[in-house]
Amino acid sequence: MATTLAALAALSACGGDDDGGSSNRGSGTETDPISVENVFVVPAAVPGNCTVQVGGTAALRYVVSNSSSTTPDRLVSISSAQAERVETAPALPVEIPVNTTTGSGQPAQGADALTTRLVGLRDAAAPGVSFDVRFMFAAAGEITVRVPVEACPVR
Repeated sequence: MATTLAALAALSACGGDDDGGSSNRGSGTETDPISVENVFVVPAAVPGNCTVQVGGTAALRYVVSNSSSTTPDRLVSISSAQAERVETAPALPVEIPVNTTTGSGQPAQGADALTTRLVGLRDAAAPGVSFDVRFMFAAAGEITVRVPVEACPVR
């Protein structure tokens, strides 16, 4: 019993300041009632090379949730210092009604599926590298997420 307690004490002493949350895919970004999660960059697969190319374009995937039962919000812009611009279709702003979820690849209210692209990338980024993407909402304000570049798509 004493050996078990000593082992547990030693393990807890090595704890550090980890909050237990994943640093991947935008976890831990909840801003009540708006949250941005499952955020990642999809690189283009270039034969013999798997990177996001400088000056190139990459898809951005994400999910935005509005957990409020009374207050709708609007996603008004997305930006990153890593890209010249971010393009969405349909164009922003996009309504985020109460108790709903939308995001890239999902239909926005009354519109076709929302697509989002980072255009004019400033630096090459290989899978596993991360950079900040800023989501701006009319009511919730700014939510900045550290976004990983995913593994190359299988072709």
